[in-house]
Amino acid sequence: MVAESRYYRNLAIWLERRGYYVGRSEPKVYSSRELFIRKGMKKAQVDVAGVKNVGKSYFDDIEIATIEVKHSNTPRPLSLLELEQTKVYQTYAHDCYLAVTDRISITEENKTDARNRGIGLLKIPLDFYKKKPNQVKIDDIEVVQTPNKATPNEIEMLEFLGILGIVRCTLCSCYFHHWIAYEEEFPNLPPKSRSFKWLVRNKVFELFPDKVDQFDIKHKHGKSKIWRHLCLLCVEDLAKLYGIGKLRKDIDALKRKIAKL
Repeated sequence: MVAESRYYRNLAIWLERRGYYVGRSEPKVYSSRELFIRKGMKKAQVDVAGVKNVGKSYFDDIEIATIEVKHSNTPRPLSLLELEQTKVYQTYAHDCYLAVTDRISITEENKTDARNRGIGLLKIPLDFYKKKPNQVKIDDIEVVQTPNKATPNEIEMLEFLGILGIVRCTLCSCYFHHWIAYEEEFPNLPPKSRSFKWLVRNKVFELFPDKVDQFDIKHKHGKSKIWRHLCLLCVEDLAKLYGIGKLRKDIDALKRKIAKL
């Protein structure tokens, strides 16, 4: 008996071979704890996910791919319920695949049903889970049907990306991994520090000003917040623009003089 979860890691590596970022932080190290495996919101937790940058010089954009995995130790047909389960991920992903092992048969009717739902179909060899990371190749998986590009809900997509540790800078609109440390660009930062400035703002139009003062944060409506992020590149550029760096140096110099008194 082979557990379905044993296929997850190598499918994540397969996505990486296709140009997607799957959460790996060190070269040649594929830890299931770091990979985008079993991630999602509420009941819509996808088995495997990947993120690809598709932006141009003047616009940063990304695409998200998800893979729902189905395995059976005995022969059986693909069910319509499994296709519907895969379709749910189009809420926050652009390319949604349903991957099945060889014992699950894909009929022409299944292909039509998947095509009508914009879902891609993948066929996994039964022994695929046995491959070592360096042995995984793109042609190991048969792409039975390519998915149609979905248009995810932007709010749901950003929330899903946040679960993956990816956020969008409010100022420059570029996407970045918020736990990556910029030791080379920002030598004054402590190692493994957050790579962004986290801003918390009120949801002003949910505060019902006719019923409660919007600045009364103790009121239940005053706790309604939204999050905004600034990448450190923008933070540094803003600091240079307003001369904050020089001001900090002047303050530090003044503190040293006072300490000598």
